[in-house]
Amino acid sequence: MDIGKKIKLLRISNKLTQEELSEKVNVSVVSVRCWEAGSKLPSLKALVSLSTAFGISSDELIGLNTPPYQNEALDISDREAVLIMDFRNLDDYGKKAVESVCAIEKERLTSVNCRKT
Repeated sequence: MDIGKKIKLLRISNKLTQEELSEKVNVSVVSVRCWEAGSKLPSLKALVSLSTAFGISSDELIGLNTPPYQNEALDISDREAVLIMDFRNLDDYGKKAVESVCAIEKERLTSVNCRKT
């Protein structure tokens, strides 16, 4: 995943607007927009500030030493990508709870579709 997409996903998952992130990192909103669009790369100083704002290492932000799933190209909506990131950050108990709810919902949809045919 390129750094612009990663910045956008991290911003959204941290429930920040572009304006709020620009204030935290002490850059213009235009800079944040350009990073997210991929038309400009953050400076080294901005990378350090972004890492601090997101609570991750600079290595993780630029894609070094990151789990493989973060390097995959995600061709899904931002909301779905954030949900996936959130799921992967859950502990084992949380993942089991989400998987249980998904299994119940899948069963419900299967029974609803069976009744329609």
